[in-house]
Amino acid sequence: MKFNTNYFFKYEDMFNIYNLITKINPYYRLYYNTKERTYCIVNINNNFEICYCFKSFFSNILHDLRFYKIENMKNILEKIEYENSKLYERNIKNITEKTLDEIKEKQSVLNHSKIF
Repeated sequence: MKFNTNYFFKYEDMFNIYNLITKINPYYRLYYNTKERTYCIVNINNNFEICYCFKSFFSNILHDLRFYKIENMKNILEKIEYENSKLYERNIKNITEKTLDEIKEKQSVLNHSKIF
């Protein structure tokens, strides 16, 4: 998504999230996208780059912004590696179960054919 001044309007909320966002990064600004009806955090220092979009203020926006900061890259990569390893193990388990099921099915067909 590209920043378009026709759809994006600066938004200052009554929950003071705007000020908390600027404390995380002084170049972050909160905008409302009228076309998609979402709120977006935009980095004005980086050519109005859209950093984060959300639909409601009830999500944990500030936690996500702090987590995705570049200084936290090591933790992000560790989390990705952990999730990838879980996914890999789950895939191995599924493949093993399917293979065993196929072997049992073939054995039962072979055993059944020997009887007759």
